[in-house]
Amino acid sequence: MSLIYATNWGSKRSCNWEFSRKTYYNTGYIFFHSYSKGLMWDFWDKSKSDQVFKYTLSHEIGHELLLTFGSQVYSKGHKGTSGIVLQSPNSGTTYPRAGEIDVRKYAEENKISGFYS
Repeated sequence: MSLIYATNWGSKRSCNWEFSRKTYYNTGYIFFHSYSKGLMWDFWDKSKSDQVFKYTLSHEIGHELLLTFGSQVYSKGHKGTSGIVLQSPNSGTTYPRAGEIDVRKYAEENKISGFYS
């Protein structure tokens, strides 16, 4: 898996498919496409970048573990919370409001409560 330092450009989305295994550390000024706000710049300091990277890296490494000890469908389907091709979250899937969060699951919500504060 490639680890890529990405700063002062468009945000990059990490991926872990057979032919494309990349994990991005996004930091600094980042250009995003927000469905609610359109195109926008945001600034991620080291603290925010580290927090998001730790979550993302855990998620991407989880793909390898689920593939090795489970199956391709289990890994790419985010433990049954998304489709395996488009990987859109299943309807009604939400993140827990308290306690631990399973970083392998997808949810309809755009953000984990309190995570991006």
